[in-house]
Formats: sequence, C-alpha cells, structure tokens
Amino acid sequence: MARRRTNPMGRFIVVLILLAACGWVVRSRMNAGGDRAAEPSAARADVQPPRDGGQPVLKPVPLPQAPATPQTPPQTIIIPPAPPAEAPPAAAPPEKIAEARQAYDQGCTRQAAGNLVEARRLLSRALASGLLAPKAGEDCRTRLKAIAATLVFSREIHPDDPYSREYRVKGGDVLERIVEREKLYVPWQGIARINRIDDPSKLQLNQRLKLVTGPFDAIITKHAYTLDLYHHGMFVTSFRIGLGQNGSTPTGRWLVRDRVPAATWTPPAGSDQTAPIECGQPGYPLGRDGLWIALQGLEQANEMVSGFGIHGTDEPDSIGRQASLGCIRLGDADIALLFDLLYRGKSTVEVRP
Repeated sequence: MARRRTNPMGRFIVVLILLAACGWVVRSRMNAGGDRAAEPSAARADVQPPRDGGQPVLKPVPLPQAPATPQTPPQTIIIPPAPPAEAPPAAAPPEKIAEARQAYDQGCTRQAAGNLVEARRLLSRALASGLLAPKAGEDCRTRLKAIAATLVFSREIHPDDPYSREYRVKGGDVLERIVEREKLYVPWQGIARINRIDDPSKLQLNQRLKLVTGPFDAIITKHAYTLDLYHHGMFVTSFRIGLGQNGSTPTGRWLVRDRVPAATWTPPAGSDQTAPIECGQPGYPLGRDGLWIALQGLEQANEMVSGFGIHGTDEPDSIGRQASLGCIRLGDADIALLFDLLYRGKSTVEVRP
C-alpha cells in the first residue's frame, strides 16, 4: 500500500493556528482574574472628618468580595476643645463716661485753685468709676498722690477735711493713748510720722498735733505686682511688690491681724535652715527692720490659711517677681510706711489676681 506524502507547509500552518488559539485562552483568563490578584489583602482606609475637635480617624472600609476579617480599630485621639473666650465687658453708657470725665476735669480745676479736699473727692470719684482713658487714669492717680502728700502726710491741716483735725497735747498724754482714746484707727507710729516726731516720749504740753483718722486699706493686684494704698476709699499711693513662687500668693480679702516689728523668722518646713533667726542676724530674710504684717482670711476660701502676711525682704531684686514662699514682699522704705498706716483689727487687704 502506497504511503501518503505530508505537505510541510500545511503542517506549519496548523501549528500557527494552534498557537493563536492558546494565546486567546490565556488572555481571557488573565482578564477575568488578574485585577483581583493585584489588590491588597488588607482593606482600604478612608479619612473621616475629625470628631470633637480631635485628629482625623482612620475608618476601615471593606471591599466587595473581600473576606470578612475582624480588625481592631485604631485608637482615637481626642483633643479637648479650647475654653470659650470670655465675653468682652459691656460698653459703659456714654453719659457715665461723660460723668467720669467731668469729675476728672473739675478735680483738676479744684486742685489748681488750691481746693485740695474737693479736688480729692472729685478725682477719687472719677478714678473709682473705672471709665477714664488710660492716660487720664494714670494722671488722676498722680494727682491724688500729690494731694495725699499734703492732706495726709504733711502737718498742714485743712479745716474742711473730714479725716484730719488739730489736737493739743494734755498732761500725761502719750501717742499710743491718744490714738486709742480718739479712735483714730491709725497706728501711733503713723501719727508720729505725719507730725515728724522722732522721739514720742518727748511730747510737750499743749503741743499741736495733726490727727488723721483711719483706717487705711490696701488692694494688691498680682498681675501688675502693685499694692495700692487707700484712705477711706481714696487712692493715696502705690508700691511695687514681690509675690510667691509659681503663683502661690493666695487671693481674697484679708484682715490685718497683727503688726510685729523685728519679728523672729521661723524657717518653714523643708527649709535647709532649722533654727529661728532674729532680726539683724546673718541670713535674716525679712529686711532691715523685720516688719511683719500678719493677715487673717475673711472668706471661706482663705479663713484657714495661716502664716500669710506682708513683710520686708533682704532681696530687693525680688520685687516685681515671684520669688517668695507665698507672702508679699516690699522694699524697706515701702514696708516701713505701710506698717505705720495699717491698723490691727480694722485695716483690710484685698488680693486680686
């Protein structure tokens, strides 16, 4: 039987057809499953808006056909919102501002005319209103300080001044008894200062004295490091002060409980110094004269506070800073004047933030 001859060209064509068919099958399968194979195994994460002012939180979003795999949600960080800003003070009525300015102008006029008592009344009213422009307010304080130099601290007596009068020394008088009998509510040291008396034991019969009636009070403004002295509600003068470290000086209203000259300093608990130090000894911290004004709280928040007061300092550079253990510091000259004017059991001290 004769063998059939095979055409080489035909076989070559068949091979080409078979290869083309296989390629079509491979491409079809890749198109059906290749995109899914390229997806990450983990779910995508969409950024969600912040919640309660916090940082953005990543929220898992599962993809279609992905297996349900439990996931631990990321920790949410929440930043507390800032406290609301304080509302600005309501604007004062224009007529009130005009009244304060009018009192200031009239006080300046009275001062120029030499009517210091009326000038003090008008300027004090203008200053107390709190409605003067800053420059006028500062000028008002300067004028009141100058007026106090005459009406309070000089020996000059104005007949129309309700807070000072003349007194003639009688037999057996001493300054301390005069102060108590006349109910001045000013320490005898203050009366001696006003009358330029160096030796109170040498009063002369029928000697003329100027008596000033108190009490004097003080307002401390911590953020300004100032102590303002007032006489029957009228500004007298201002002192720079030092305060307690880290804002430790307590606020509120206080009564002058005691006045102690040359006070013994007792070290506080935890101090490197263990023994008390007397005034004038090395390391004594209460200033040249050791003047101590003890304060007693008048409010529920401070009535149990003890060991708080006003005193001198051996560190004058600490004035205007927070450097004490909580008490209020003044320079030697300033604490001496304040000590002479604040009266035990009557004078008050208000400490403001």
